[in-house]
Amino acid sequence: YHATAPSGGGMASVPQARAITVPLGVLNFLICAAAFGGLGLIVGFAAEAIGCLAAAGVLHFAWGRYCNYRASKAMGANLVAPVQQSNMLVTLALAIWILGEHLTLLRILGIGLVVLGPALTYDRARHRAPDTIAGAPIERSERKMFQPNYAEGYLFALLSSTGYGISPVLVR
Repeated sequence: YHATAPSGGGMASVPQARAITVPLGVLNFLICAAAFGGLGLIVGFAAEAIGCLAAAGVLHFAWGRYCNYRASKAMGANLVAPVQQSNMLVTLALAIWILGEHLTLLRILGIGLVVLGPALTYDRARHRAPDTIAGAPIERSERKMFQPNYAEGYLFALLSSTGYGISPVLVR
């Protein structure tokens, strides 16, 4: 998570990012549920269903987002995104094991396209650092180079994949 602090003095921290996005997400959910008449339906949910939904929310929005922001801060969103695609494999394995889902040829093709799509659309030349700013050349030593922390980034990207991968099964 690479947001500039309001004072312009640097990056926002992971807890700051969560402190903003998680409560806003809950508020948006409540507003949308009320607007579309779904808020009253929650009263009819079984305790087990409410527990599963609460666990899914914590895993996805608290655990998954924390790990996602931490991974992005450590090695950048471009390197994190392909690793986080493994969340689909977590969801798929759990859906087959726990929910009794079956793989068909069409589903396998869809999974392949979802996994390969971002890799096929990535344009490395377009994502290079610019050689000029406002027409003036930038010398390599003048660039502020981001140094990724691969160990931390990959660890937290994989951990976020567990939160993002388990939550859909809990919702189901």
